[in-house]
Amino acid sequence: MNEISQPPQVPNLEPDLNRRLVSNTLVQFAPTALRTVLGVLLVAVLSRYLGAKGLGEYALVFTYVATFNIVFNDWGLGTIVVREISQRPHERRALLASATALQTVISCLAYGLMMATLLVLHYSPAFKSAAMLYGLTLLLGPANVLALVFQADLRLTKLLAPSALLVVLNFLLSIAVVLLGGPLLALAGASLIAFAVGYVWIGCLGWRYAGLTPMALFSAGWRRWWPLVREAWPIGVACTFKMAWQQGPILLLGAFSLSATGLFNAANRVPQQLTLVPLALNVTMFPLLARSWVSDRLRFASQLDRLVGGSLFIIVPGVIFGIAVADPFVRLLFGPEFAGAAVPFAMLLAATGLIFPIVFLAEALNAARHQRLNLVIMMALTPVLTALLFALVPRHGASGAALALMVCYAAYLVALLAAGRWRLEGAAPVRAVASAGLAAALGGVALLVSSPIGPLASGAVGAAVAVVAFALVWPSIIGEYIRLLTEWRRPAVAGSSSATGVTGGTE
Repeated sequence: MNEISQPPQVPNLEPDLNRRLVSNTLVQFAPTALRTVLGVLLVAVLSRYLGAKGLGEYALVFTYVATFNIVFNDWGLGTIVVREISQRPHERRALLASATALQTVISCLAYGLMMATLLVLHYSPAFKSAAMLYGLTLLLGPANVLALVFQADLRLTKLLAPSALLVVLNFLLSIAVVLLGGPLLALAGASLIAFAVGYVWIGCLGWRYAGLTPMALFSAGWRRWWPLVREAWPIGVACTFKMAWQQGPILLLGAFSLSATGLFNAANRVPQQLTLVPLALNVTMFPLLARSWVSDRLRFASQLDRLVGGSLFIIVPGVIFGIAVADPFVRLLFGPEFAGAAVPFAMLLAATGLIFPIVFLAEALNAARHQRLNLVIMMALTPVLTALLFALVPRHGASGAALALMVCYAAYLVALLAAGRWRLEGAAPVRAVASAGLAAALGGVALLVSSPIGPLASGAVGAAVAVVAFALVWPSIIGEYIRLLTEWRRPAVAGSSSATGVTGGTE
């Protein structure tokens, strides 16, 4: 039986969608902002406690475990489950039970494989012990599946408390280890405890909300596993390539120099946290894009265009300002030993600006059931990135790795825009990306011209020019923000469909 390919049943949007949309999005920024602030503070403390070499080994532990989490533990199952329960809510309990059982098996296999690979690697005993301990977080994968029901219903406010607790507990326990002079193994154990507490809480909430029972989980038939795997594997493989892009530079740098690895890890800390913003927005918008693709293609195009344009209007000026203050910011945050992280920090910020539209375009293809096309693009570009890394890292270290990423993310965005024009019935936000590109170019010129007045002042000038340029090219952007805020605050009318703005409607 072809479970997944049956025509989807699209539910009517609830009258309070706008209120739920804004609360669902904003509530994600609370733990994201908390994670950003505490994450930056933690790496500032660890950089002084561990030094460049020690910070590089610390980064390798989490990178190593993240590799198995993305490659083997997260096989695109979450995206497919959200898409299916959004379009076919009458089957959600059976889908969730089957997916949770499948994820449990996958998580156990992923941890076993990670343990096996550690036996043949030539890393230090301290690294292996820390990776084995922190790697137990792989077994928490089923909690992620259970939490997907909140994403599909735009009720992520219910996960705010455990998500915030996880971030705060990880920070406090890590600081406690530093104060006590603990080793790398203790730092890994601190993170494991924080993740276990947060994810167990999240899993219990999802279990009760979905109305699952132990019998439903154990009786989840294998017949749904193959359709789920068949739809999920292209996303899983694409995630593997994304992981290679994110973690590959660190692993390669670690082979050449742990000091260069520490510099790259420090430079990437803030850009890495900023990428949580488009991911948070996507968590809210993906169920809506999945619904609108099968119910209203014009609304789908409008949602995607305004989502990309609105996010770029915010991130482009921020990137320009960040590039201007890169050197003093890095010196202040990480200390004089990490002055060499300023250049890679600036390039990784530019790459982050490219990641914003990439996230939304890739997920739009997933919502439209074209996940294999995104995989093809990643497969084509990964050898290019690999060649650039091997060419640039030995000579330029962290800066070479950052430059390789920036070039390949630019190529990735161009390819996704072309794919959108081809497969999304023209629903590619070309105008939004072009407006952002022009604004970035003019802001960059203003930054260079005004550089003699100092980094803070020139950064402010460049950012302001970018904002004005974007607004002139796309005059309605300011009005869009005002209208969205007005409509989100306006009480919903019973029986109405979604409002205009990012959530729907066409111009």
